[in-house]
Amino acid sequence: MDCFDTAALAQFTKGQFGESVAGPAPERKGSMVSESTSELAADIAELKDMLQRAQRPAVREELQRVLTKLEAEQLKAKSSEAAPAATSDKVAPATVQATAPAVDVRPVGPWTEITTFALDLGGYNKPDVSIDLRLKGVEELPAESLTCDFKEDAFDLKIMGLDGKNHRFVRTNLEKDIVPAESSFRVKKNHVIITLRKAPHPRSR
Repeated sequence: MDCFDTAALAQFTKGQFGESVAGPAPERKGSMVSESTSELAADIAELKDMLQRAQRPAVREELQRVLTKLEAEQLKAKSSEAAPAATSDKVAPATVQATAPAVDVRPVGPWTEITTFALDLGGYNKPDVSIDLRLKGVEELPAESLTCDFKEDAFDLKIMGLDGKNHRFVRTNLEKDIVPAESSFRVKKNHVIITLRKAPHPRSR
């Protein structure tokens, strides 16, 4: 292959475009990236015209090298312009939130009195008394649907929204005092267990 002839390329470009090129076609640096695609297209068209007229192999090789570089920059510029448009066309997927079924939770009556229960006194030396209430499906209720208010001589259990009704189990004036802070209830499958902590020193009545 012939060596690149700077003088020949300068003479060629001077004859075609009326200006002299002092050396090999300058490479486009970072500033080329910021040029518009229309300017790049004009440069590419001009280089293609020069390439068609060039005769010397070294000149054609140099022109082809610069042309290839500009075409790559043009493709990159077009991709950069298309990216924002593609991003704006994206639509965020709709978010579907599951809605829990409504539960009838009413703070007041009318109440359905619970009359059936099992009582475990726990023996003389046992600290607790247990009461077992059998209520089908009670474990499926939200925790806030069940409340129990303990006092020294009474307790009041309320179950709201079970089978569309509000249920209540209340006992007052207990035979023995209890410790409200240490009494509790828990829910099991089809059961509510109330645990009453016996007071160590019952009050005189």
